[in-house]
Amino acid sequence: MKQTSSIHFGMITGAFLLVEAAFFVAVPNSALSAGLDCTKAASNVEKMICATPALSTLDGILNRFYDWALADANAVTKGKISAGQKKWIMQTRDVCTSVDCLTDTYNGRIEELAAVKIGEERVASYVSNPADIPRITGEMQKALSEVGISQPLNSCSYILSLTSHSSSYGAICDLGGRNKVEICEESMFGNLAVNFYGFEVSGRSLAAFTQAACPGG
Repeated sequence: MKQTSSIHFGMITGAFLLVEAAFFVAVPNSALSAGLDCTKAASNVEKMICATPALSTLDGILNRFYDWALADANAVTKGKISAGQKKWIMQTRDVCTSVDCLTDTYNGRIEELAAVKIGEERVASYVSNPADIPRITGEMQKALSEVGISQPLNSCSYILSLTSHSSSYGAICDLGGRNKVEICEESMFGNLAVNFYGFEVSGRSLAAFTQAACPGG
C-alpha cells in the first residue's frame, strides 16, 4: 500500500500542504514562448529557424531557459552565462547549414541551460519538452481539486523535475488568477505541496522547495 504524507500548515492561508495525489488533466499554460523575432531575421541560420516550426519552438525554449539562468545567477556567473551564449551563437549555432545540425545544436545547449543548481550541484532540470507540460500541470490541477482547491492553475513556469527523483515536479503558477504559488507534486510516494506566500520567483528557490516538500523516495 502506498504511504501518504500529510502535513498541514493551514491549506489556503498557510504556507503549504502535503497530500496524496496521482491524476491527469490538461491545463493551458504559457511556460514556453518564442524567442527569435522572425520579423528581423537576417542571417541564413535565422531564416532557417523561422521557416522551421520545430526549430522555432526550440529557440523559444532555449531563450526562456537562458533568461531563467541569468535570473538565478550572481554577477560573476551572469557574465559567464552571457559570454557562453554569445560564443554558442557565433561558433556553434551560426556555423550550421542544415536543420539537423541546428536541431542537435539547440538540444545540446538547452540541456546545458536547463540545469538548476544550488551552489555547484545540479539539483533539478527544467522540463524542456512542451508535450510534457499539460501532463505535469494537469496532475497538479487534479490533485488540488481532490483536496478541495478548485481554482485553476494558469501561466505555469519554471517547471522542473528533481535530479534525485525525476518524477518529483515543481512549478510556479497563478492559482485562480489572483495568487502566485509554488507547487510540487510527486505521485509515487503521495506528495503534493503548495506554498501560497513568501517565496522568490526563481528556479533555485523552486528547486529547494521541491526538494524539501516532494523529495520522493
